[in-house]
Amino acid sequence: MPRGLTDIHCHILPYVDDGSDDEDETRDLIAMQSRQGVDRIIITPHLRERMFETSQREVDIEFERLREYVRTIRGPRIYAGRENHCDHLFLHELHSGRAVTLAQSEYILIEFARHGRDRIFRYVNEVLDQGLVPVIAHVERYPAIWAEPELAGELAAKGALLQMNCESVMGLMGRRQQALSMRLLEEDVISFMASDAHHRDYRVPDLGICADRLAGILPQDQFIRIFYRNPDRIFESRRRRRQSYSDKMTDTAKGR
Repeated sequence: MPRGLTDIHCHILPYVDDGSDDEDETRDLIAMQSRQGVDRIIITPHLRERMFETSQREVDIEFERLREYVRTIRGPRIYAGRENHCDHLFLHELHSGRAVTLAQSEYILIEFARHGRDRIFRYVNEVLDQGLVPVIAHVERYPAIWAEPELAGELAAKGALLQMNCESVMGLMGRRQQALSMRLLEEDVISFMASDAHHRDYRVPDLGICADRLAGILPQDQFIRIFYRNPDRIFESRRRRRQSYSDKMTDTAKGR
């Protein structure tokens, strides 16, 4: 099974959304990730108007509690993020500069529901206009993509990066999603695979299992890009942003 993987999308923080129910389940989920060769996890609680509106302060408290636990077991490194549903609440957070990105990078995870083509492009443009890189969660799940698979390629050409769920490509969400997932992989428009894990018994961590299966199917360069190179770019962006912030603080302190 491949090692050194990064899961950029999962819901394993307890008490904040429809993911992990409690601390015991979260610890089991961390252990499952580790056994599958996952070294870095970006935890992405939902933010969605009138459904998942847990405050960032509450999320941060639970995240820090989990980080302390992970340190004691020397488990995978964890980083903060959110899965931002494209609605009015997200636009407010985005325009106010408070939208939470993936691991404090320039990459931001966004999701749609039954949005049509025009609304999808509107939100992608809104993100790009803020100087951020939109990462579209589980692109294979949207009716707009089912109706028009070519839309995925158009979004990629626009500058969006597309994330696919492991369970979809492995056939756990039905043949329709699996067929579309394989088509999008064959067209090479997918930038990331992620578990989107929620629980220990269903919607489980499966990134390592998926990587093991796709290693013998995808061209080597594409496999490396999806599972290693593109996740690394998120952390390269994280380092750039943190260094830029540090430089600004230094200049301010010097009175420049």
